[in-house]
Amino acid sequence: MQPAASTLPAEPVATTQVAAPQRSAPAADDLAARVAQLEAEVAALKVGQGLAKAPLAPAAPADAPEAADITFRQEATDPAWSRTATQQVRQAIGQVDPMLSQRLQTIDCRTRNCRLEFAPGDDANSVEALLPRVITELDSAFAFARTQTMDHGTGRLGTVLFLSR
Repeated sequence: MQPAASTLPAEPVATTQVAAPQRSAPAADDLAARVAQLEAEVAALKVGQGLAKAPLAPAAPADAPEAADITFRQEATDPAWSRTATQQVRQAIGQVDPMLSQRLQTIDCRTRNCRLEFAPGDDANSVEALLPRVITELDSAFAFARTQTMDHGTGRLGTVLFLSR
């Protein structure tokens, strides 16, 4: 038995082109957050492959968040290290985002630790989104990092970053 003959049209069939839906450009904040996320993923991959040392831990453990602040305030100050560390931190923040420097309210470096306090902003996630990049810039100077959210009593939350060598 032979297969049935196909009945194809002798002339080409007309095609219609449909334009792809246009997407609006992502907001700068979304891009910055995505870049920070990708940088953290790349850093984790490098550590996993032995190409880099372990990154700083950006988040504080759930146990007693104020413990870091209490420990920090009890620490004596080494003036020489404090000056150097303060300069390194300011430089790293400026390299990541000059606007972040304007949000930095206080920086206090002692003997082994620094405490940075950022003012709350209109967009609560902007500081949080940039901190992984700041921590990456500082990974040669500091071995540990932790963040803490602080209520300023206005309903707006600020961020405190603790760095330890």
